[in-house]
Amino acid sequence: THQIRVHMTHIGHPLVGDPSYGSQRRKILKNLSEEIQGLIRILNRQALHSCQIGVEHPRNSTYMEYISDLPDDINQLVNKLKKLK
Repeated sequence: THQIRVHMTHIGHPLVGDPSYGSQRRKILKNLSEEIQGLIRILNRQALHSCQIGVEHPRNSTYMEYISDLPDDINQLVNKLKKLK
């Protein structure tokens, strides 16, 4: 996750909730509605999620794949941000 965080910050899109590289957070927050600011404040973690990952099992070489929906807190934030368009 570190490299994702660094690269996203480098291109001007720091992750919401990133305490190390999200220094632009204050600038971004002040341009958003109170409701969205509140969702970001209570997120309490990085808004980073892997929806799908696949790995080869180390003992039997079976390919294993895991799929996960967005967690509710990130999903709520994404839905509110989509409405800003």
